[in-house]
Amino acid sequence: MADTLIYNFNLAVWTQPEDQDLVLAIKETCQASLSITAVGNTSASSISELASNLNLKPNNDLRTLILESDANILLLTHCEGLSFEHLQLAHQQGIIIATTQPLAQQIEDLPDSDTPIIFLPTFLESQGWLSASSPMQVLEKPKLIHVNQISTSKNATLFANLYDAWQILSQIASPPQSISASLTGPLTHTPENLYAITGHIALHANLPDGQSFTINASDSAGLPLRSLRAISDNADLSVWENNYRINDTQGGTIEASENFESSKDYKDLVADAFKRALTRIQAHNSAQNATISNIETEKQDTILACCQATLLSARTNQPESPNMFLKMIR
Repeated sequence: MADTLIYNFNLAVWTQPEDQDLVLAIKETCQASLSITAVGNTSASSISELASNLNLKPNNDLRTLILESDANILLLTHCEGLSFEHLQLAHQQGIIIATTQPLAQQIEDLPDSDTPIIFLPTFLESQGWLSASSPMQVLEKPKLIHVNQISTSKNATLFANLYDAWQILSQIASPPQSISASLTGPLTHTPENLYAITGHIALHANLPDGQSFTINASDSAGLPLRSLRAISDNADLSVWENNYRINDTQGGTIEASENFESSKDYKDLVADAFKRALTRIQAHNSAQNATISNIETEKQDTILACCQATLLSARTNQPESPNMFLKMIR
């Protein structure tokens, strides 16, 4: 797939004041290939500075923004005012949805399975992970998998970090049978709403065939960290944002990546991921058998069910099963 963008894309953005630098980073990264045609928030005045920087008038109605922006991509950096009907309308208008947040907190609210969803910035598209795709096969079936999805309060939300962690599992192992989780941090009680969670989540999941999966997720750290550790009977794989290493059981190095560039700020990670998404759309429109979405549609239900079971376990202090949520829609 070519990295050079030759198409011109129109982007509508539903955002919040805290994400002004992120939106501007996307514009700078994509340069002349991207025109931002509309920006909106339920409180239009809250994003007046961003709108002014883009020579636009802020919009306070998402439906109007979708219908009148002449956009072919809708970027969501928060979900206030978002409904299932908005997602359907965007799809009917031929608009591709890119988002830094999960689009629903309940399975029944997910968009139709044929609606392309681009989640930004997923660890599955990090330089380290993509470099480690072949070494991952050396592990055969990992017995222990651990994921860190940790950000600062100014970056990804806790729900987004949890969602991306479960995306990783969806690519490398079977869905969990049960999840035991705890939520700690500033909240005095565990909310029912996944969008409302903040602080730190630690969880353990039992997988089929005796595999074990653990996650540490946070939106309140001093420094961000996205990483994976997978250990099997014959190898030990570590993956970070920009590199990876695989060792044998004696500690010898089987393979390691070359040194890549240092880690980027969150806004730059999102901007780079968005540009890669545009190259996928470009290739798809050129009939090169590219896939637009970076979330396999048949796995969206399972990923969100795992998030729901995680929150429920944190509320009940008991192991919970994603199957309970999946049965509601089957």
